[in-house]
Amino acid sequence: MAKPAEEVVASISSFNPSTATREGGVRVLKDALETIRSLWSSNQEADVARIAEKIGDGARTAAWRIPIGESGILDFFLENLQDQASGEAVIQTLRVIGNACVDCNANRDRVVASNKIPHLVSLLKDDKLVRMVVPTLFNICIDCVPAQNQAYEAGFSKNIIDILDGPRLNPVRGLLGLMLKGLELLEASMNKIEPVFAESGAATRLLTFLSSSKRTLSLEEFTDACTVTLAYLAHGRFQQDLLRAGKVGLLLDLFSYSLSLEPKPQDQHDSDPELDEEDIEIRDQRLTNRAAFIDIIAKISEDDNAVSLCGPGTPLFDQLADDFLSSKDHHLQIVACLFLGNLACSDGSSTAIGSDTRVREGLLSIVSNGVSLLGVSSTTVAPTLPGIPKATPEPLQALHQAISCLKNLAIPAANKPLLGSLLDTTLPEYWTAPSALDQGILIVVMSLTRLLVTNCPENAATMNSPFPTTTPPGGKTRLQLVIDLLHRIQQDKARSKAPEIVRITTDIYRAICATSKMLLCAPPLPGSPTEEREKETERRIEFLETHPDVIPILGQMLETFKQPSLRGEVLYVLANLASSTTTQSGEEDTDSSSRTTLANAALTALESSPQNLAILADCVIGQEGEGIKLLAELGLAEKGAALESDDAGEEEADDSSAPPVVVTTTTNYATSSKDNTTLQKALTEMSLQPNAQAAQPAQQPVTNSLRENGLILACNIVHRFPDRISSPPAKKKVYEQIIHRGWELRRAQT
Repeated sequence: MAKPAEEVVASISSFNPSTATREGGVRVLKDALETIRSLWSSNQEADVARIAEKIGDGARTAAWRIPIGESGILDFFLENLQDQASGEAVIQTLRVIGNACVDCNANRDRVVASNKIPHLVSLLKDDKLVRMVVPTLFNICIDCVPAQNQAYEAGFSKNIIDILDGPRLNPVRGLLGLMLKGLELLEASMNKIEPVFAESGAATRLLTFLSSSKRTLSLEEFTDACTVTLAYLAHGRFQQDLLRAGKVGLLLDLFSYSLSLEPKPQDQHDSDPELDEEDIEIRDQRLTNRAAFIDIIAKISEDDNAVSLCGPGTPLFDQLADDFLSSKDHHLQIVACLFLGNLACSDGSSTAIGSDTRVREGLLSIVSNGVSLLGVSSTTVAPTLPGIPKATPEPLQALHQAISCLKNLAIPAANKPLLGSLLDTTLPEYWTAPSALDQGILIVVMSLTRLLVTNCPENAATMNSPFPTTTPPGGKTRLQLVIDLLHRIQQDKARSKAPEIVRITTDIYRAICATSKMLLCAPPLPGSPTEEREKETERRIEFLETHPDVIPILGQMLETFKQPSLRGEVLYVLANLASSTTTQSGEEDTDSSSRTTLANAALTALESSPQNLAILADCVIGQEGEGIKLLAELGLAEKGAALESDDAGEEEADDSSAPPVVVTTTTNYATSSKDNTTLQKALTEMSLQPNAQAAQPAQQPVTNSLRENGLILACNIVHRFPDRISSPPAKKKVYEQIIHRGWELRRAQT
């Protein structure tokens, strides 16, 4: 028989679960359940609420929670929750459910099995119940993934965002932290379940709320709000929402504001005696959020629509150029450099950005001031950006990003002269800084150097000019400083094979080659034809005399790099050096002795390694390994020998599987010692001139320019130095075979 409500209330109040057995608690609650059922059937909800209040009070004690579940009390309230009319009865029922689930997985499982979570979520629309529903759902969902999934599917997040983004928040302002933690808790479910409100711009609404209320939030609340907003924005669909809504500026504002808050996140995780555990947790979360801000902003800047929505002429671009790039805060500098660098994703956008004086001056300021950072240690533990050595201090991270942004701007031809002032003093200071290699900064510095001098006569001329701070003043050109850097790196045998050192070395080689290309292959100076040739020759000889290491370095490049693009650059320079200049009437150039000096330099580069002749044959014939086979057939190499290569530099498409080109003609342009003029006639007949590389299909085994430049080099060497290459005699035969097979292959392609 059911006991009166007063007796049940008294029994529950007097029961002490800490001194009684669990079975005793179950008996007490089963008696209470019998009374509750009786009262419920007679519509006495007020008495039900009184008993539920006592049970809810008891559930604050851990020993009560298992009995609440095993007695059937929890199942009853879950089953009848939807039918309760009285606000007080619902409130007390929610207290029982919520308190019974605190640290009790068994009761959480009962709630999940009841399928009542969707109804609990629906109660968030009732302003009178929000204060109870939020903690109840939080207690159910924490540490219970099935409950989180049910709550997410039922629209918990959407309902909470509706509360945050409107006037309903003020009455329940004290629950803000719990609501934010609930949103963060359920965010993981978006990875598993199709979001039911993806089109509503959830992240944008959260960002708007955070932006409008940031100054009224405590540090903990602001940190929690940032955490959940950033968790949503980590999903690409919400980044696109933000971009389309034109709200990226809000994200930048919030990032800037977060950096201004006191106390600022420390750069050390060492224990601070003045910080309690909660303060340390907030500090660590702010550090995590800071990295998330940067990562999300970078990803947004990579979107296909970012250039049109955030490019030059937009308020966001002005914000980056005026406020972030010129800021003293390294984090704002990092964001500006990342965003602007990603916007410079095409020649058109890069040219437009590079023409902006604010951008150039801001980047140049960061890079010029960055020299003072080299060798400075830091205890920073801030997350390091991708592509930057771990544990890099944040000022150096900003420097890395500024140089990386400049690299993108240095690709279009129009920007190269605008950025040429970097070669005056700034970049040379990095080349000569002893600690630059240890800081990892040379990887981006040398890549930028290479881009600035590639196909830019003005910047190449700067590289050929004396650097004023050398000893004695003006004693070395900037190019010589780069060559000195190469020698220093090569002397450190222990590190020379490390991947980052190989990358640096590759860019140094390419920068030297690009500068040489501009200065050794430039068009004649204005004047009469004879004066043009004479001045051109004098300029080239002077360059080589000033930089005696250039020729052996070009020879090293030919030997070291397998990539056709890199070998092609070297062959283009050597072919220009080797080319004999004839008048339009076919007469030999009067300046032949000087031209022979240049051709001798080309041959010296080729002879700097015994492998280079085989490599030349590979380039002309178009099949890797053909050169060494040719040398072996003529007794200049062992049969079965293979070329060695460091295979350094950037990876390129492997064309070793391409089919061989079939020789279909037998015309012989090989020469005898009695008739070297045949070579010049051949060059004239084929209208060959040194040919800069053009884009070729990836599957083509060798570019036309590679073959033609190799042919020009071989023909002119045989023409000018027949005696020198006749020892041993087989060497000349190699050249003759290279020329013969190269002509046939070229004719077969025309």
